[in-house]
Amino acid sequence: MGLTRVRGAGVGTLSGDTTTVTLEDTSSHSANTGPAISFKSKDSGGTTREVAKVIGESHSGTNEGNLALQTRNGGTLETKWKVFKNGSLLPSSTDYGIYLGATAAGDANLLNDYEEGDWTPTNNGTSNVTIDVRGASYTKIGRCVVLRFYIGITATSSGNCIIGGLPFTSSAETSEYSVGTLNHNTSAGEGLCRIGFNVNTISVLNTNNNYKTWNQFNNSFIISTISYFTDS
Repeated sequence: MGLTRVRGAGVGTLSGDTTTVTLEDTSSHSANTGPAISFKSKDSGGTTREVAKVIGESHSGTNEGNLALQTRNGGTLETKWKVFKNGSLLPSSTDYGIYLGATAAGDANLLNDYEEGDWTPTNNGTSNVTIDVRGASYTKIGRCVVLRFYIGITATSSGNCIIGGLPFTSSAETSEYSVGTLNHNTSAGEGLCRIGFNVNTISVLNTNNNYKTWNQFNNSFIISTISYFTDS
């Protein structure tokens, strides 16, 4: 692949309604490579460096391609994002995200995590308790996790009703408790679900903040949605 340099002190103009500049790599196919536009500039010490690059990559399949965006951050020029072949933006590291609601970079405004999935509620090791998971999913946006679950319960244990298996451990901040309502079809009365700090369990409590027991939900179900924060 050859190298073409375009230099000038002013502004160049290409005119025409459908003017196109084509950069073509005529070498043999190699995935994740292709022609590029390189940007060079002098740094504060007067050294000319390649500060950014846009690469039109050939993908591994036939008739497919990505657009790679590279920048330099104190070291090697690296691909930070790709406009993937399906049109989605794909970061090269899970540390990269988008600053929202701000015009300057700051951790408080960085959104760099989104995840959806299923999780498996458990009896947290309590004997004589069987859980039938009828549905359990989560959505994680940044540090906030929203859990949904619907479980059937068969239980003779009078132990505290504590549901395990949360997909993420709750924040270690001692003031960060989370509470959600629950629905069931027993005579156990009103209750709530609570997630404490630095745990991966849900405590099922009555309105006086005392534990409900597993056998109160024997041959019944619990349905709930609860959100909490994690440090990950």
